[in-house]
Amino acid sequence: MTKLDYKESLIMAFLLIAILIASFFMINNKRIEDANELAIKNSNEVCALLTSETDRHLELIKAGTLSLTEYDLAFDETLFTEIQIGLPKDYNLNLAEEFLIIYYNDDKIFYEPFLNYLAAFEQPEKYFVVVDDQGKVLSALGKPITGQITSHINNVSAFDKFFQTKEAFSYLDKNEFVTSSPLSDYDYFLIQFTAKSYYLSSYVFFLTVLTLVVVAIVVAYVLIFFYNKMIETQVKGELNLLMVNDLSYLYLIEIDKKGKIIDQNKLFENLIHRQEVSDIYSLLEAEVDLKEVTELELKVSNQIIKFDKYNYRNRYILLAEKFTSVIKEQDYIIHYHQITGLPNEASFIKYMESLDKHVKSVIIALDIKKYSITKSFYGEMFVNELVKMIANYFKSVLPENKYQLFLIKEDTFVIVTADDIMRDTKVWIYNLIQDLNAFLAANKSIQVAFSVAITSTTKEILMEPNNVAHYLMLALKRAKDNERNEIAFYDEDLKTYLNERDKVIKDLEYGIDNDEFEIYLQPKLRVKDRKITSFEALMRWNNPAYFFVSPDRYFTLAEETNLIYLLTDITINQTAKLIKEANDKNMIVSFNASPEQLLEQGFISKIVKAVKKEKIEYNQIAIEITETVFSKSFNKVVEKVNAIKKLGVKIYLDDFGSGYSSLKYLNDLAIDALKIDRSFIFSMCDDKRVEAIVKTIIDLAHNLNLFVIAEGVETKAQLAILEKYKCDYIQGFIVSKAIVGTEAIAMFNKKVDI
Repeated sequence: MTKLDYKESLIMAFLLIAILIASFFMINNKRIEDANELAIKNSNEVCALLTSETDRHLELIKAGTLSLTEYDLAFDETLFTEIQIGLPKDYNLNLAEEFLIIYYNDDKIFYEPFLNYLAAFEQPEKYFVVVDDQGKVLSALGKPITGQITSHINNVSAFDKFFQTKEAFSYLDKNEFVTSSPLSDYDYFLIQFTAKSYYLSSYVFFLTVLTLVVVAIVVAYVLIFFYNKMIETQVKGELNLLMVNDLSYLYLIEIDKKGKIIDQNKLFENLIHRQEVSDIYSLLEAEVDLKEVTELELKVSNQIIKFDKYNYRNRYILLAEKFTSVIKEQDYIIHYHQITGLPNEASFIKYMESLDKHVKSVIIALDIKKYSITKSFYGEMFVNELVKMIANYFKSVLPENKYQLFLIKEDTFVIVTADDIMRDTKVWIYNLIQDLNAFLAANKSIQVAFSVAITSTTKEILMEPNNVAHYLMLALKRAKDNERNEIAFYDEDLKTYLNERDKVIKDLEYGIDNDEFEIYLQPKLRVKDRKITSFEALMRWNNPAYFFVSPDRYFTLAEETNLIYLLTDITINQTAKLIKEANDKNMIVSFNASPEQLLEQGFISKIVKAVKKEKIEYNQIAIEITETVFSKSFNKVVEKVNAIKKLGVKIYLDDFGSGYSSLKYLNDLAIDALKIDRSFIFSMCDDKRVEAIVKTIIDLAHNLNLFVIAEGVETKAQLAILEKYKCDYIQGFIVSKAIVGTEAIAMFNKKVDI
C-alpha cells in the first residue's frame, strides 16, 4: 500500500464515506428483504414440520404404538377427517377449551393440544399465534395474545391482503418481523413474531466495520504492515463479537489443536449448564483425528449436535446451528431410551443391519420378570430407577469393544457379542444375573429375575434384521410359559411352534372375516328361588379344527396381534343383539374383558354405539374383569372402570381371591359383584380350609353390599355348601353348559329343578 497525501486522502475519504453510506442503506434494505425471505422460509418449514409430525403421529396411532388423549364417547364421525386442525366448524365435543389437533382413526377420536406440537420451536426471540381466516386468535405460544390479530400489529392492510391471497408473507413491524403462513387446510394460519435481532443480529458488526473503514481512510497513511495487522484484528473482533453476543441460533466453541476448549459463547455455555468441560474429547461420540475431520458430533445434554470445524490461525472454531441440534435431539429421542441413555429398538435394528455377515454373533435378551406387577405396586419412579441401575451396572461390566447393549422395551435388555467370546452362554448369563443381584442387594435391597432368550446370527436372522427383536420376544414368551426353563433358544423347535402359531393367526383372521365366531350364553341361577336370571356370554369358534382347542390359546394370540379388538367388536355387538332379542329389561348378560380389551382406546365408544343401535339399557350389560387387568396400569384401569360404571354398566370382579391384592381393588373400584374362582368351588367339599375361604368371601361381599356368583358349580354337594352360606348366584354344568343364544333366552326366568 502506497502513502497518500493529505488532499488525496481527504477526497478519497469523503468519496468512500459517501459510497459506504449509500452502500450501507442498500445493503441494509437488502438484508431486511433477505431476512423477510428467510423468515418466510423458516415459517413454512415450521408448518411443514408440524404437518410431518402430525402425519407421523397418525401412522403411529394406526399402528397402535402411540397413546394420545382419547375421546371415548359417541360422536358424528362423518364430520372428521384423519387429521384436522381444530374441531369442525360449530361442532362441540365438550373438550377442554384449547386449540387442538384432532385425529380420527378406526371410529375413534384422539386429540392433542396444538401448543404441544408448537412447543418444539419455542425460542426466547420468537412467539407464535394461530388465527382463523377472519383473523381471530385461537392459540398463542410465548406471549398472551387474544382477540383479533389486527389489534396487535401496525400494518393491517398486509394481513387483509394475506387473508385474500393466502400466500405466505413477512415484513418488519418496528422491532420485530411478522411472518404469516397458511397451515395445511388454509382455514387456519400461523403467525410468527420474531425479534429483529434474530435475523439482523450482525447490525453492530456492520457499524463496527463501517467505523474501522472510515478511520482507516481518514488516517490514509497506514503501511501494508499495519493494514495486515488491522485485518487480523478485524477477524479476531468478529470472533469475539460472536463469543460475547447472546446469539440464540448459533453454538460456537474455540479449541486449540489438542482439543482443549479456549472459549465458548453463551448459548453453548447454557447448553452444558456451565459444567466444567476442559476438552472436546469428553463430548465426542467417537474417537476422531481433529486434523482430518471437517465435522464433529458432540453429545451434550442427551442430544447429538453436529459442528462444522474451521481452521483459524493455530486453533479451530466449531460452529453449529441450534435448529440443526433440535433435529439431532429428535433423532436422539428416536434412537435412545430417555431414562437410561441406552440405544433402543430402532438402534438395535440399525445395528443388526450393519453386522458383518462373516462374523457369527450371539444375541441375548433379558426380560425383567413381573415388571408390570412391580410397576403397579411400587410406581413408575421406582421401576425407572431400577431399570437405570441395571443399565448402569451392565454398562460398567460389559466393555463397549466386546459387547453392544440395548434396551428394546422398557423391561427388556439385549446384549450382542461375538460368538467366540461366549464359551458357555448359559453359565455366563447365570453369573451375570447373580452378580447383578449382588449389586442390587447392596444398593437397593432388591433382587430381580429374568426370562432369557438366546439366538445367533444365522443366515435367516441376517436376512431379516427387522424381525430379530420380534423373534427374541417370541422366544422370551416361550421362556415365560415354560416354568421349568427360564432360558429359551430361537431354534428349529421354536420355528415349528411359530409356524403353528402363524397358522392359528391366519385362521383367526379368516374366521373373523367369515363370521365363524358366535356368542353362546351360559345361564346363571339365582340360588334362593332356582330361577335363571342372567347369563355369561362366551365366544365359540365354529371351526372344526378348533372345536377341542382351549379358547385361551387363540385368545392369547389374538391379544398379541391386536385381533382381540375385532373379537371385542363381535362380543359387544352380538351380546347387545341377544339382549334385544330377549325383549326383557330385567335380563342381564355379562362378558369377559381382558386387559388389552378394557384398555383399548374406543372400548367405551363400542359399548355406547351397541347400546344405542339395539335400543337396550346400559344396566343390562355387565363386564367381568380379573385381577390381571391391574398389572397393566392400575390408575388407568380404575379410571376406565369408573367411566364405564357412570354409564350404568355393571362390573363384576372375576376369579376373586386368586390374584395379588384383591382387597385393594374392592376399596378403589365401584364393583357390583364378586365371582368366586372355580378352583375354590372344586376343592371346598374336601378341604375345610377352602370352605372357610369361600364363606369368608361371601360374608365379605355381603358386608360391602355386593352380590356373589360362584362359577364352576358341578355337584349338589357344592350347591348345598353355597346355599348354606347364602351365595346369591351360581353357574356351571349343574345348571347348564354354554348354549346357543336363542336356546338360552328361552330359559330366562324359568325355574330349574336341582
